Amino acid sequence: MDTSQHLYSHHWISREVEVEGEMLSHQQCAACRRDFVWDGDAGRWRAVHIALLRFDFLDEETSRRWGSEECPGRQLPEDINDRRRGYRFS
Repeated sequence: MDTSQHLYSHHWISREVEVEGEMLSHQQCAACRRDFVWDGDAGRWRAVHIALLRFDFLDEETSRRWGSEECPGRQLPEDINDRRRGYRFS
């Protein structure tokens, strides 16, 4: 997710979360419910799916698209499919 103007269209709930001894910065939009975690290795925000005790990064196409779109203002049905295309992070 780049630092474009689209980030400012979301209504972020921010939190620091400890997962397996690592502190992670997590943001969720209160309107569209999209979730992002700061990926320090990549130096950018990445779209994630929240699992019970971990975050799963979503594919690059989803991270790029979600990060470049304005907030849709509601949870989109197609986001459910996007969340299924993740891989385990922590």
